[in-house]
Amino acid sequence: VIFDLVVAVEVGLVLSSLFFIYRISSLTKIDDIALPPERATLQNGQRVGAYRLFGSLFFGSVTKLEFLLDPARSLPNVLILDVHNVINIDTTAMDALESVHERVMRGGGRMLIAGANEQPLSIMRRSGFIERLGEENLRASLDDALTIAHSPT
Repeated sequence: VIFDLVVAVEVGLVLSSLFFIYRISSLTKIDDIALPPERATLQNGQRVGAYRLFGSLFFGSVTKLEFLLDPARSLPNVLILDVHNVINIDTTAMDALESVHERVMRGGGRMLIAGANEQPLSIMRRSGFIERLGEENLRASLDDALTIAHSPT
Protein backbone atom coordinates (compact mmCIF):
# COMPACT_ATOMS: atom_id res chain seq x y z
CA VAL A 1 0.00 0.00 0.00
CA ILE A 2 1.69 3.16 -1.24
CA PHE A 3 -0.96 5.64 -0.03
CA ASP A 4 -2.84 5.57 3.19
CA LEU A 5 -6.49 4.60 3.42
CA VAL A 6 -7.77 8.20 3.74
CA VAL A 7 -6.23 9.24 0.42
CA ALA A 8 -7.56 6.08 -1.25
CA VAL A 9 -11.11 6.79 -0.02
CA GLU A 10 -10.90 10.42 -1.11
CA VAL A 11 -9.73 9.47 -4.60
CA GLY A 12 -12.46 6.84 -4.80
CA LEU A 13 -15.14 9.35 -3.84
CA VAL A 14 -13.91 11.93 -6.36
CA LEU A 15 -13.78 9.34 -9.16
CA SER A 16 -17.20 7.91 -8.32
CA SER A 17 -18.66 11.45 -8.27
CA LEU A 18 -17.18 12.21 -11.67
CA PHE A 19 -18.46 8.94 -13.15
CA PHE A 20 -21.91 9.58 -11.65
CA ILE A 21 -22.08 13.09 -13.12
CA TYR A 22 -20.96 11.79 -16.51
CA ARG A 23 -23.49 8.94 -16.46
CA ILE A 24 -26.46 11.09 -15.43
CA SER A 25 -25.56 13.82 -17.93
CA SER A 26 -25.26 11.23 -20.71
CA LEU A 27 -28.82 10.06 -19.94
CA THR A 28 -30.16 13.60 -20.24
CA LYS A 29 -31.32 14.52 -23.73
CA ILE A 30 -33.37 17.04 -25.63
CA ASP A 31 -35.33 15.88 -28.66
CA ASP A 32 -37.04 17.96 -31.31
CA ILE A 33 -40.74 17.09 -31.49
CA ALA A 34 -41.92 16.80 -35.08
CA LEU A 35 -45.19 18.71 -35.15
CA PRO A 36 -47.75 18.17 -37.90
CA PRO A 37 -47.77 21.09 -40.38
CA GLU A 38 -51.09 22.44 -39.09
CA ARG A 39 -49.62 22.61 -35.54
CA ALA A 40 -46.18 23.93 -36.59
CA THR A 41 -47.51 27.21 -37.96
CA LEU A 42 -49.90 29.71 -36.40
CA GLN A 43 -52.63 31.45 -38.43
CA ASN A 44 -50.47 34.57 -38.64
CA GLY A 45 -47.59 32.56 -40.13
CA GLN A 46 -45.48 32.39 -36.99
CA ARG A 47 -43.59 29.17 -36.33
CA VAL A 48 -44.22 26.85 -33.38
CA GLY A 49 -41.41 24.58 -32.19
CA ALA A 50 -41.44 21.98 -29.45
CA TYR A 51 -38.71 20.07 -27.66
CA ARG A 52 -39.01 17.15 -25.24
CA LEU A 53 -36.51 17.12 -22.38
CA PHE A 54 -35.54 13.88 -20.62
CA GLY A 55 -33.57 13.17 -17.47
CA SER A 56 -31.95 15.47 -14.99
CA LEU A 57 -31.16 19.08 -15.83
CA PHE A 58 -28.21 20.04 -13.66
CA PHE A 59 -24.78 21.62 -13.98
CA GLY A 60 -23.39 18.48 -15.65
CA SER A 61 -26.02 18.38 -18.39
CA VAL A 62 -27.04 22.01 -18.85
CA THR A 63 -24.85 22.30 -21.96
CA LYS A 64 -27.53 20.34 -23.79
CA LEU A 65 -29.76 23.43 -23.55
CA GLU A 66 -27.07 25.64 -25.08
CA PHE A 67 -28.09 24.92 -28.67
CA LEU A 68 -31.26 26.93 -27.94
CA LEU A 69 -29.05 29.89 -27.03
CA ASP A 70 -26.93 29.74 -30.19
CA PRO A 71 -27.37 33.13 -31.92
CA ALA A 72 -26.86 31.45 -35.30
CA ARG A 73 -29.90 29.25 -34.64
CA SER A 74 -33.31 30.65 -35.45
CA LEU A 75 -35.78 29.93 -32.68
CA PRO A 76 -39.49 29.50 -33.41
CA ASN A 77 -41.85 32.32 -32.45
CA VAL A 78 -43.56 30.01 -29.97
CA LEU A 79 -41.21 27.66 -28.13
CA ILE A 80 -42.73 24.79 -26.17
CA LEU A 81 -40.58 22.76 -23.78
CA ASP A 82 -42.18 19.47 -22.74
CA VAL A 83 -40.51 18.73 -19.41
CA HIS A 84 -42.76 15.85 -18.34
CA ASN A 85 -39.77 13.46 -18.32
CA VAL A 86 -37.46 15.79 -16.39
CA ILE A 87 -36.92 14.38 -12.90
CA ASN A 88 -35.10 17.34 -11.38
CA ILE A 89 -33.65 20.76 -12.14
CA ASP A 90 -30.91 22.62 -10.30
CA THR A 91 -30.15 26.34 -10.20
CA THR A 92 -27.68 26.12 -13.09
CA ALA A 93 -30.40 24.67 -15.31
CA MET A 94 -32.80 27.35 -14.09
CA ASP A 95 -30.29 29.99 -15.21
CA ALA A 96 -30.15 28.33 -18.64
CA LEU A 97 -33.98 28.23 -18.88
CA GLU A 98 -34.07 31.91 -17.90
CA SER A 99 -31.60 32.67 -20.70
CA VAL A 100 -33.67 30.73 -23.23
CA HIS A 101 -36.80 32.55 -22.08
CA GLU A 102 -35.07 35.95 -22.36
CA ARG A 103 -33.87 35.11 -25.88
CA VAL A 104 -37.38 34.09 -26.95
CA MET A 105 -38.85 37.25 -25.43
CA ARG A 106 -36.23 39.49 -27.09
CA GLY A 107 -37.30 38.04 -30.41
CA GLY A 108 -40.93 38.89 -29.66
CA GLY A 109 -41.85 35.27 -29.08
CA ARG A 110 -43.50 33.20 -26.40
CA MET A 111 -42.26 30.24 -24.36
CA LEU A 112 -44.50 27.59 -22.84
CA ILE A 113 -43.55 24.89 -20.34
CA ALA A 114 -45.59 21.68 -20.52
CA GLY A 115 -45.97 18.86 -18.02
CA ALA A 116 -43.64 20.00 -15.23
CA ASN A 117 -43.30 17.46 -12.42
CA GLU A 118 -43.25 18.34 -8.71
CA GLN A 119 -39.53 19.02 -8.16
CA PRO A 120 -38.89 21.03 -11.34
CA LEU A 121 -42.12 22.98 -10.79
CA SER A 122 -41.13 23.75 -7.20
CA ILE A 123 -37.74 25.13 -8.29
CA MET A 124 -39.37 27.14 -11.09
CA ARG A 125 -41.84 28.69 -8.64
CA ARG A 126 -39.31 29.41 -5.87
CA SER A 127 -36.87 31.03 -8.31
CA GLY A 128 -39.60 33.31 -9.66
CA PHE A 129 -39.30 31.82 -13.15
CA ILE A 130 -43.03 30.99 -13.40
CA GLU A 131 -43.89 34.56 -12.45
CA ARG A 132 -41.63 35.89 -15.24
CA LEU A 133 -42.82 33.23 -17.69
CA GLY A 134 -46.47 33.88 -16.85
CA GLU A 135 -48.71 31.36 -15.15
CA GLU A 136 -50.74 31.09 -18.38
CA ASN A 137 -47.62 29.73 -20.13
CA LEU A 138 -47.35 26.81 -17.71
CA ARG A 139 -49.46 23.98 -19.13
CA ALA A 140 -50.32 20.48 -17.94
CA SER A 141 -49.44 18.70 -21.20
CA LEU A 142 -47.95 19.20 -24.64
CA ASP A 143 -51.41 19.02 -26.25
CA ASP A 144 -52.66 21.71 -23.88
CA ALA A 145 -49.63 23.89 -24.70
CA LEU A 146 -50.24 23.47 -28.43
CA THR A 147 -53.91 24.37 -27.99
CA ILE A 148 -52.98 27.51 -26.03
CA ALA A 149 -50.32 28.44 -28.60
CA HIS A 150 -52.94 28.31 -31.37
CA SER A 151 -55.62 30.19 -29.47
CA PRO A 152 -55.90 33.92 -30.05
CA THR A 153 -54.31 35.98 -27.24
